[in-house]
Amino acid sequence: MTGSEIMPFVLAGIVLAVSFLLSMFGLGGAQLYVPIFFWLGMSLKSEAILLALTINFVTQTSAFLYYRRKRLVEFKMGIPLVVAAIPMTFLGAHLTYKVPDHFIALFIGLFLIALGLQRIYKPAVKTIARTSKKKIALGFLAGGVIGFLIGLLGIGGGSLVVPTLLLLGLSPKHAAATSAFVTSISTFSGSAAHWKMGTVPLIIVVVTALAAIVGSQLGARFMTKRLPEKLMSVLLGVLLILIGMVFIVKEVIFLG
Repeated sequence: MTGSEIMPFVLAGIVLAVSFLLSMFGLGGAQLYVPIFFWLGMSLKSEAILLALTINFVTQTSAFLYYRRKRLVEFKMGIPLVVAAIPMTFLGAHLTYKVPDHFIALFIGLFLIALGLQRIYKPAVKTIARTSKKKIALGFLAGGVIGFLIGLLGIGGGSLVVPTLLLLGLSPKHAAATSAFVTSISTFSGSAAHWKMGTVPLIIVVVTALAAIVGSQLGARFMTKRLPEKLMSVLLGVLLILIGMVFIVKEVIFLG
């Protein structure tokens, strides 16, 4: 096999491992796909972010369809976020190509560090919006910010959507399910925007998307049976922080 023939299967193996690990914590994997794909030689903007968003769309849609059958998705709470997120993902994707690569790398690194700290310390989230008007207003505001970051950085968004839905008063189970609905649509719009400006071979998209579905399903079923959840969460947090710091040092301080 040639190098170009092997690459799709190398990427599929990496995606399988990452999706397996992060699905145990309710994360889609896009947080790590972008730096990993970039380090493997993909263009940050036109390939790495594009492929990460496409994979995340597939996996989140799969999760959303499952949760919908279980009647766990709260559409009334998720729709304001979706409506605000869609146009902002296009704006974020457009700005990605206006901002230098090292700034995008800095934002991604900082986001990974912040996410890692959140996994380690897990601050309590209390409901702050109790009236319908406040819930709608907060939903629109948060949806716009999340959509912009999805389009700009290629993140999945679930790590931001779930805390927002908890603030709106949803239970953790319904927040996770509704997050799949929100992120499936917002990552679709984000990937659509990036597809207009970049391209990835279809074989790579297909094999990595299938690997992500398999990995996320296996991870969800495995669910950290061998180590305490707190310890696994801390280990994941440390991993995210280290990758974020390496990404900043390598791609920002030394400019790649």
